[in-house]
Amino acid sequence: MCLGSVVGFFGYWTPFYYLPSYIVSYGFSSSFGALVLGILNGASAVGRIVLGLIADRIGRVNMLVSCWFVASLMVLVWLFCTAAWSLIIFAILFGFSVGGFMSITPVVAADLMGADRLASVMGMLYFGNTFGNVFGPAIAGYLFDIAAPSFALGILFSFAMLFIGAISVGQVWLVQKSSRAAAFWDSVSARLWCTPDKAAELVDESD
Repeated sequence: MCLGSVVGFFGYWTPFYYLPSYIVSYGFSSSFGALVLGILNGASAVGRIVLGLIADRIGRVNMLVSCWFVASLMVLVWLFCTAAWSLIIFAILFGFSVGGFMSITPVVAADLMGADRLASVMGMLYFGNTFGNVFGPAIAGYLFDIAAPSFALGILFSFAMLFIGAISVGQVWLVQKSSRAAAFWDSVSARLWCTPDKAAELVDESD
């Protein structure tokens, strides 16, 4: 999960930094670009609350992995957003999904590592994210410059980083599912093969 977060944050900030410039490049006003960015941030704030509540019902790991994959796919959809309505929808869906990163990551870390280790785990996680926070927007900006006037190269970089992050975070879901499956089959096997006579023998051997 830590690796996924570190890699993913190289692409996380690209829409926050460059969406207004992208919007202006398609002939819209800078005020509309600022409006869409405000919508994105507002959707992120709502997503932190709503997705946190939903995560308590459907599973925190399930929701965290879903947020990563939806966010990465929305960045890919960004490539095709050129109309005002599509830009607003992108801002709402992307902002809403990335809001889950902030609210759900700490509780998943606590579930996996224990609440007593949460402070050190989150400290290491946020330290690792610093590299993406600092260098991710700079790399995307460089890609935008060398591919100007197209924004495609920088957007694809953001998508790739988020998608790799999603796959890495998804490993937590796979490990969790495999552990539950193993525990289930161990329970089934114990019930199938441990007859009353066998159980009595085991008790006698332990004595």
